[in-house]
Amino acid sequence: MVPDHFHRGILGTGAPLYADAVIITEIAIGLLLLFGFWLARTRKFKWHAVCQTSMVLLNAAVIVTVMLPAFNARVLPKLPERLGKMHYLISTAHAALGMVSEAVGIYVLVVAGTELPPKNSGSTTTSYGCVSLCCFDG
Repeated sequence: MVPDHFHRGILGTGAPLYADAVIITEIAIGLLLLFGFWLARTRKFKWHAVCQTSMVLLNAAVIVTVMLPAFNARVLPKLPERLGKMHYLISTAHAALGMVSEAVGIYVLVVAGTELPPKNSGSTTTSYGCVSLCCFDG
């Protein structure tokens, strides 16, 4: 039997420890993305690229290891029947916006860090348009 203190988180909300770790990680990712923005504004582009790439990849790891399994186990089996309930609607909207945001982040990494798309494909304009979408990440 696992002791009860392993099931309780550290934030005092009654959520399990892994949920507290995820929220702390996501807050740190958000703050470090803002720091990366500051690095770009101060023309430290190499460090900006390192910071942003690290955070997008860390967020992808959190999504794949924690968020997708939880969504698949707890929400997806009950859709679309329970989509009218607020809990399922918010969870589904969060998953959809988060996946779009992460996909945009990965796209920007590919466009900015590789030669895969042609340089005349308008990727600079697309990158600026993606900044607003990345604010929805979750």
